[in-house]
Amino acid sequence: MIDSHCHLNDSAYNEDLEAVLSRAIEAGVSGMVNVGFDLPSSQETAEFAAKYPFIYGVVGVHPHDAKTYNADVETGIERLLEEPGILGVGEIGLDFYRDLSPRAIQLDVFRKQIALSQRKNKPIIIHCRDAFDEVIAILEAEGEAYTGIFHAFSGDVEMAKQVLALGFHIGVGGVVTFKNSRLSRTVAELPPRAIVLETDCPYLAPHPFRGKRNEPAYLAYIVRAIANAQGVSDEDVVRTTTMNFSRAMGMEVRREPAIVYKIRNSLYINMTNKCTNRCIFCPREEDPVVRGYYLGLERDPESSEILEAVGDPTGYDEVVFCGFGEPLLRLAQVKEVAEELRKKGTRIRLNTNGLASLVWERNLVPEIKGLVDVVSVSLNASSNEEYVTLCKPAFGEKAFPALLDFVRECVKEGIRTICTAVKHPKVDLEACEKLARSLGAEFKARKYHIVG
Repeated sequence: MIDSHCHLNDSAYNEDLEAVLSRAIEAGVSGMVNVGFDLPSSQETAEFAAKYPFIYGVVGVHPHDAKTYNADVETGIERLLEEPGILGVGEIGLDFYRDLSPRAIQLDVFRKQIALSQRKNKPIIIHCRDAFDEVIAILEAEGEAYTGIFHAFSGDVEMAKQVLALGFHIGVGGVVTFKNSRLSRTVAELPPRAIVLETDCPYLAPHPFRGKRNEPAYLAYIVRAIANAQGVSDEDVVRTTTMNFSRAMGMEVRREPAIVYKIRNSLYINMTNKCTNRCIFCPREEDPVVRGYYLGLERDPESSEILEAVGDPTGYDEVVFCGFGEPLLRLAQVKEVAEELRKKGTRIRLNTNGLASLVWERNLVPEIKGLVDVVSVSLNASSNEEYVTLCKPAFGEKAFPALLDFVRECVKEGIRTICTAVKHPKVDLEACEKLARSLGAEFKARKYHIVG
């Protein structure tokens, strides 16, 4: 776990900082970001980053302290940005709730620190309270795309979309654990790539510590709340947000292709990145990442490599042929792997676009019968015209009728068959469900912006 926002040099930790850090490490926190709020605290942050290998820093002037900002302070912050372990500028922004600095000064200092971050090519950490529209307006005026974190976000989905459109990641902290907080509902709708973890310690302690001193070890409570909201495991949240943090702060991201990857308690097999479709809502070519796994294969894995990567499958709820491509383009390998997994009693699901019969020029369903328990077919359209427009199949107008035939054959052979469609503005979900039911299949709608 990475705590992307701490104030460990706060006086609240004067008596037991080392114990606080030890508890964090014992709780699984592998990195923490100490955040400056003025020049002296930024200097302390640089000292922390130099002393502790697991602490990073960001330096800057908080809107509360904007009235202290001058040319000498800016020079000092700029010098600190050259220090080891200092990742960016922050926390900067606007606070129209307390107004501890005049608003005109806050606006001016915010712009100056954005310019500083751009000059030094550094990400920024945004503080925003009761000034969302003003913060967004300034960011849009001062630049087109950013890296960094929108700290302590507590807004709704539409506000989150504005933040993400600017390139920021969203810092989710203790508020997500509070009863009746709208943040958990927002988090449920965010793409996995959007979120980073934070405590903002010593402030904003999560439930059940609300009102008490916060500390990085409590990050696990925030992870649990996010996992509950998104319907995934704690492990999924930790892995995903760790990669997200590296991206947000411009750090190197590991790109080791995953042949298999676990989400919740399902094991997915990344058979290939090739596909006969180019769906308008598919992120495969833009960003081959799913919940912290890099799925960009350098080559298609052999059956022996897949089985070695799977290992003992008995602990999983299911094994899924999926990945960032069409599994049945590798029909022989799917059959070989499925046969071996079947010997161990593994439950198997196949995710497919349903077009492999066109590729192999024969009805494939009898060949997979007995090898898979469930076939999930990406329908995504209710008519041939709609399918060609949205899914851009290499087979053109032959594709949709072939997909429907594949579904019929699966149902005929007694394979549990689920047609899926994404919740996209151009997809008529009601018509898709009606079509799926008419074919004898089940139906499931999926969020198009949430993969995995």
